[in-house]
Amino acid sequence: MSKKRKRWIDQPMRVLDLVYMPRMKDYPMEEVIHVCKRLHANVIHFHCQYNMKGGFDDDEMYFKSRLSTKQNRDVLGEFLPLAKQAGIRTVVYVNLHWFTKSIVERNPDWWVVLYNGERLDHLYGDDDSSFCINSPFRDWSFNLLEDLCVYPIDGIFFDGPVFFMRRGACYCQHCRRLFQQAYQR
Repeated sequence: MSKKRKRWIDQPMRVLDLVYMPRMKDYPMEEVIHVCKRLHANVIHFHCQYNMKGGFDDDEMYFKSRLSTKQNRDVLGEFLPLAKQAGIRTVVYVNLHWFTKSIVERNPDWWVVLYNGERLDHLYGDDDSSFCINSPFRDWSFNLLEDLCVYPIDGIFFDGPVFFMRRGACYCQHCRRLFQQAYQR
């Protein structure tokens, strides 16, 4: 009788959370592996977007993506073979709820719009916003995920998209159209 092998996700994990390294542009990925080994981490929650300028921005992607406005170092591509060789699983963090005003200003059709017609701003600070999942942002998000799934990653941690309901529902043209279709009013 053969024993069924457990999936890695069902086994005990010691997860290292690699959060927003300001030195991502030049930090050696071998050092990240060294830290994982020293801490006996067998899974890493890996950030390959730099979000500390007030949210996600498309010029701070550290993997190959057709959506990036700037070609940066492919940190994810460098890290994955090292992680695999060390027996470390990689779960990529994807921010889909918090964006800099820079990317928001370039995509007004994606905004979360409040009942008074103003854009939802100031999620966590003074220079950030979010996008509506019912807008073309949805397709952009799928493209981003497709770009990540080209890599041999073990999983994705979704941070969003979310509706910020405590601040009211979204009244953008896309949400109003969907509401009218659903409720005939």
